[in-house]
Amino acid sequence: MKKYFCKVKSPSRVDLSGGTLDCWPLYLYFLPVSTVNASINIYTQVELVLQKTKITIELPDLNKKYSFASVKECLKSKDRHLSLLQAQLEFWKPKSDVYFKIIIKSDSPIGAGLGSSSSLCVSFAKVFQDFAKNNFCTKPVKDILKNNEFSTNQIVNLSSNLEAKVLKMPTGTQDYFPAINSGLHIIDYSQMGFTDNILNAKYLDNLEKHLSLVYTGQPHNSGISNWKVIKDYLDGSKNLSLVLKGLSDVSKEMKNLFQNLEKNQAKTQAQTKTQTQTKNLEKTKTQIQTQSKIFEQIPQLFAKELSLRKKLNSSFITTEIENLRGLALKFGGKEIKVCGAGSGGCVLVWVDPEKKLSLQKNLKKHKYKVLDFNFVNKK
Repeated sequence: MKKYFCKVKSPSRVDLSGGTLDCWPLYLYFLPVSTVNASINIYTQVELVLQKTKITIELPDLNKKYSFASVKECLKSKDRHLSLLQAQLEFWKPKSDVYFKIIIKSDSPIGAGLGSSSSLCVSFAKVFQDFAKNNFCTKPVKDILKNNEFSTNQIVNLSSNLEAKVLKMPTGTQDYFPAINSGLHIIDYSQMGFTDNILNAKYLDNLEKHLSLVYTGQPHNSGISNWKVIKDYLDGSKNLSLVLKGLSDVSKEMKNLFQNLEKNQAKTQAQTKTQTQTKNLEKTKTQIQTQSKIFEQIPQLFAKELSLRKKLNSSFITTEIENLRGLALKFGGKEIKVCGAGSGGCVLVWVDPEKKLSLQKNLKKHKYKVLDFNFVNKK
């Protein structure tokens, strides 16, 4: 038997602004639209290895194992935990005489709002791309891949279409980009689709010091939440139109904020090449001060978005999230950013760095789960 092994892991993300507006056709009505998000080291992982007989699937996070005589038999299963994998198998069409074990893992809590299902779709796409290139699939690779590789937009289109098929409703597209390429992303939407801009973001370590990621313990379903917004807007809700316009404006402000951070960083780097060490230290100090002033605008934008999200969807802020916000503000936090489509999941808390550990300690005392995370910058 030919030996084959492939393992891929992909980051999830925290979304900083623009969510929901990344759903087609919603963004077409509010152009220009941008979303901002960043890769984090909470990963999904897919591992695939050939074996002599059977299709074996392991989901260690759920303590589940499956065994099927063939891919055809696997595709007949009605178990919802297999639905994303089944969509990939239907697309790639592994050869009938090829058998394998696939192990699927995720670091993210279920329904956390961190884009983990999108990250998993990307992990699947990368593994099966390699599987197909090694001639284990009937799908002709030359019909799919450009220069024998997936382009970013191909992965996004394939992943979002397969996920929409599984969910039976439209999906957004912003969550796939930070899983494909690590970094801080500004994704611009137009009539031509989407363009991903990955920033240098040398300031991510400093940004990270201001943020705590907290799981409410309450899973959510982003697909259902976004689909309701899309449907209500297309049905002619004028109030919803104003709210979505407001969210688009907030995201433009967030985009401008990070573009200003990039300019500040680039300017300082250019100056340090031509000046003395003393002047460089002065410039570095000035850069940090400018950076801090720009950072101060982020919790203000979080507050604007939160107010608009409450109007967008009455269930966006649950009692659990309201309680968490109240405690976060009591213990030194300045504002929260609900991750994903809300109604549960994770919350980002903006806090001054010197108060971060105390905030986290107090939230843990109230039985909230604080998730350790780091940004994953572009390579």
